[in-house]
Amino acid sequence: MENIKKIEDIVSFCMSHAARGDAESAIECLGHVTQLIPDYRDAHLEKGRLLFKIKKFEQAIIEFEYFYKGRIEYPVNIFAGESFFEGALDGEKNYYY
Repeated sequence: MENIKKIEDIVSFCMSHAARGDAESAIECLGHVTQLIPDYRDAHLEKGRLLFKIKKFEQAIIEFEYFYKGRIEYPVNIFAGESFFEGALDGEKNYYY
């Protein structure tokens, strides 16, 4: 769990560049994260959002695709909690009403 916290801190640091209006630096920082930990999908999502925001749509699509279809082989179970959408399509829960 401690490793995940450190990774989240690094991603937060990267996103602080975007919060100051420097999307390019945030994208570069997130690029380093995705190179070091290619399977950390949250970094791909944030990078894709920023690329989309600055209208680099083709690159954004690549990041989004990796987020949605990427491998989940990170040694620590990042996605340990129940998904918000767990069971939403099979009638167990209804999030629309």
